[in-house]
Amino acid sequence: MKDLRVVHGDYAVVKGASSGIGEQFARHLNSARVNVVLVLRRKDRLEALAAELCRAQFARGLRDRCRSTCSAGCSAALS
Repeated sequence: MKDLRVVHGDYAVVKGASSGIGEQFARHLNSARVNVVLVLRRKDRLEALAAELCRAQFARGLRDRCRSTCSAGCSAALS
C-alpha cells in the first residue's frame, strides 16, 4: 500500500468520527502518521478520541504534532 501522506497529503478531515467507520478511519489515518482533523458533534467523544490518538502519537515520538483545539470555525463546521 502506498504511503497515504504521499498520495493525499499530510492532513485529513474525518467527519462523523464519533463511531463506526469514521472512528476507525481516523485511527487508521493516525497510525499512518496523517494529521487528523476530527469533526463530530459530541464533545465527550471528540475529547476521548482525540486523547487516544494523541497518546498513540506520543508513543511514536510525534509529540509536536498533537494538538486538540476548537474555535468558532469548529462550531460552524458542526452546524
